[in-house]
Amino acid sequence: MLPRSSRLKNPLLFQKAFRYGKPFFFGDLGCRVVFNGSGNLKIGFIAAKKMFRRATERNYVKRLLSEAVFPHLGSFPEDAYLVVSFRSRPESFDLEKIRKDISGLVRIISAETRKK
Repeated sequence: MLPRSSRLKNPLLFQKAFRYGKPFFFGDLGCRVVFNGSGNLKIGFIAAKKMFRRATERNYVKRLLSEAVFPHLGSFPEDAYLVVSFRSRPESFDLEKIRKDISGLVRIISAETRKK
């Protein structure tokens, strides 16, 4: 589970990430990143009601995403807000596949931050 200090909870920050964030995609996952310059990494997860009708399913998906992101916390840029979500409904909720997609997102995001 993500530490409380790394969770993105503020609705205004979610909105900022969606409006101004740079989109990254890998596999079934999508991610929006906004660099904040404060040195605090905050990560939020979205499970759309269109894809996951039941609240229990949405909560389960968010827990899976959180568990998949946790080992990569040190690999993300330190001064960013990230919002991670599924692009489409996966056939199965395989944690290993989600972890591979997260590691792909980490590679893409870190390559982009090195360009700057």
